[in-house]
Amino acid sequence: LYLHLKQLRKQAFSGHVYRGAKMSHADLDAYRWALENSAILETRSLQSTSKRKDVASSFAPPLPITDPKLAIILHFRIDQICSSAIDLNGISHYPGEEEVLLLPFTLFKVVSIDQHTIGFNQQYEILMENTPVPKNKTWKHSESTTTTTTTRSSPITTVSTITTTTSSTTTSTITSTTTSTITSTTSSSTTSTTSTTSTPPTTPPPPPPTTTSTVSSTITMTISTTTTSTTTTTTIPHS
Repeated sequence: LYLHLKQLRKQAFSGHVYRGAKMSHADLDAYRWALENSAILETRSLQSTSKRKDVASSFAPPLPITDPKLAIILHFRIDQICSSAIDLNGISHYPGEEEVLLLPFTLFKVVSIDQHTIGFNQQYEILMENTPVPKNKTWKHSESTTTTTTTRSSPITTVSTITTTTSSTTTSTITSTTTSTITSTTSSSTTSTTSTTSTPPTTPPPPPPTTTSTVSSTITMTISTTTTSTTTTTTIPHS
């Protein structure tokens, strides 16, 4: 229907229409809550209404006070021509009902809730006033699949976690070298005898052998230092 609203422009309606329904006490309480909180309500399905209140009342005649169900007359007041309220005059198969069809997403505000008592029977009438939608927003509104009519704020807590991890490893190598020298000396003695006989000069003996031994030892030490994660968690509340 929304795709063909332009073709139904001549059927757009303004005025008063009625719809009869039987509701539970919980349903009526929801309308009372909407009245007290000035909430905007919307139709979520096709709603058949009539310009005649007696036609609507025939669907919800007054019920006994002891009845768990309540007879409700929904009274829709549409002050401006509403493109989503289609007058079916000349189209409907039931012309005597003077039917007006309310399309989904038509907005209303609860104005009053009245109780009418007739003997031991009662009937409620809920008056709702149409909230016009700008013409250039009608199609845009119909594309929306999710519509919020009542908003109840609740605190939202966002937890932001900041994690900082520092890891470092330091290795130090210390090398110690120890050198020791071992000297071995061998001594030889020569005895010379003095005689009348000439003795050829003797060659000095070679120096005693010296043995040097170097012992080297290496000591390696490794020092490892590791610094690990530091985690900070910050909680940011949002209202």
